[in-house]
Amino acid sequence: MKFIEFEPILNFANAKNTLNSEIIENKNENSFSPKIDIFEDEKNIYLEAEIPGLNKNEIKIKLVNNRLTISGEKRNRNFEKGKLIYNERVFGFFKREFEINSEIDRKNLNASFENGILKIIFGKLIPRKNERTIEIN
Repeated sequence: MKFIEFEPILNFANAKNTLNSEIIENKNENSFSPKIDIFEDEKNIYLEAEIPGLNKNEIKIKLVNNRLTISGEKRNRNFEKGKLIYNERVFGFFKREFEINSEIDRKNLNASFENGILKIIFGKLIPRKNERTIEIN
């Protein structure tokens, strides 16, 4: 897989909590690319994407290993209504990929889509402490 452009999204305090974004498609002013915010707390990683004009069944979300892919196509349905006079909105296929460098709980994933906002919540695995007190005999 060839990456055309690399955009770091966030730098967390340590490398295990770093989340990087890699945009796969060519990015230009005539292509649609959802705007995305990513943030975290102690228990979860949150991703919110602005994807107006689509229905939830037009968005595909895949998680393979720790690579999250969000894809779909924003179509201009106004062309069916008649002659286009003026157009500022952008349309087209989009694909955004993110490498999640935190240990996530695959049983604790949640996605919702409402009012053009896709929200994905990844539960973090809380690492066990391998700490033990040893008494001296």
